[in-house]
Amino acid sequence: MIKAKHIKGVNSNGYVLTTNGSGVVSWAAASGGGFTYEAKTHSDSPLTPAAGKHYSINADGSSTNFAINLPALSTFTDGESIRIKFRARSGSNNIVITAQSGENIDGSNTYTLDNSHSSITLIAGSTEWEIS
Repeated sequence: MIKAKHIKGVNSNGYVLTTNGSGVVSWAAASGGGFTYEAKTHSDSPLTPAAGKHYSINADGSSTNFAINLPALSTFTDGESIRIKFRARSGSNNIVITAQSGENIDGSNTYTLDNSHSSITLIAGSTEWEIS
């Protein structure tokens, strides 16, 4: 049985419990892999997303679509990705994702999520954002 214990001087936020394989456990800074979750509402629009984030968006029925303006591809390493989940909406608002001028999302400058509970993963490629 493992008992949870706060380690003095270490705030466990952003840390994970690791083991050496012999039953000795310790806290270590989280790194690599996975996505960081962020919930967003209409007041966060327009949003410029960051790499390695999973955004769960509630379009709350405001009179405008939720805008996501992608950063320049040059600020990302090929293969870095962003996830966007259209969690819920009231009314008919959509999430409109727009690439920087001269850049595309699978051949188009914009992409629209128009169904609640739909999602998209955008992967930075060398010449455009790829949809996965």
